[in-house]
Formats: sequence, structure tokens, C-alpha cells
Amino acid sequence: MSANPSAYGKGGSYHAFIGKDASVSLAKMDFKDDYMNPKIMHWRTSLSLSELDQLEYWVGKFSEKYKVVGYIVEDAAG
Repeated sequence: MSANPSAYGKGGSYHAFIGKDASVSLAKMDFKDDYMNPKIMHWRTSLSLSELDQLEYWVGKFSEKYKVVGYIVEDAAG
């Protein structure tokens, strides 16, 4: 956040994602609050095959640009 507070700080374009699972939102390209709440919609159960493809695209895109520093506990490998 300190590297780019205008993007991640309050009012920034990415601030809505802080502390949330945006998987469903990215797959659907819709950023409703319910889509960022895995108790309401989860990527494993709430996405069509084409949306899962879209999510895979975003995972690859972000993995190229950013270092992975953690995983959501329920989705961690192993």
C-alpha cells in the first residue's frame, strides 16, 4: 500500500479489494459487494466454465506482475 497510496489508499481505484476475495468479481467483471463475499458467492460453486476461464486469465496476469505473498487459508495447496 505504501508503494502506491493513490491506488490502494482510501478512495483509490483498488481500495475496494483490500482484505477481500475478489475472485468472483474478477471472473464476472462486476464488483458488487456480494461478489467479494465468499460466504455468499464462492469461485468454486458460483462460476460458469467461461467465468472460471476468465478467473484463470486474471490469476496468470497478476502472477506475471506481482509476487505471490500468501494464499487464502481454505484454498491453500496441500
